[in-house]
Amino acid sequence: MSNPSIHRNWQIDSLEKSLIIVEQLVSSIVDSSVFDKRDGEDGWTISEVIGHLVEAEIAFLNRAKATIQQDNPKLPYANPDQTVIDKDYAKQDPTELLGLWKVNREPFLAYLRSLPDEDATWERPAQHHRGGNFTLTDQLMLAAWHDTNHLYQIVKIIN
Repeated sequence: MSNPSIHRNWQIDSLEKSLIIVEQLVSSIVDSSVFDKRDGEDGWTISEVIGHLVEAEIAFLNRAKATIQQDNPKLPYANPDQTVIDKDYAKQDPTELLGLWKVNREPFLAYLRSLPDEDATWERPAQHHRGGNFTLTDQLMLAAWHDTNHLYQIVKIIN
């Protein structure tokens, strides 16, 4: 039998651990030239990836709050590639960016944990920019996948 409450807790736990994993990955880099590498010709540097994670964290919290506080809201979306360029994350210190990510991750986790553990809360609909219903459960799953996707990107850059 499926237990959505347990699954949500696993996803929230995954969000907490992925920050620790990125901190460990970045702190284990001994060759500073790795921070100049990109994950492909048009890819991002480690600082750009972490800067994007900072921005995404803010968006995830804002989307979750909108989903709870409004009826079927249209979720905000910003172009991540343009934001990384506009904020010039490539020139920023990855350790400082990790600190910002942590500062922004904590309220998101606290908010998720504060929500009632009722399916009705987690199944509230919102509208994703690509169209269609996008529940709070969907948003949680996306956030966990998003972390894993960018963890993989950082590992590709390091190797």
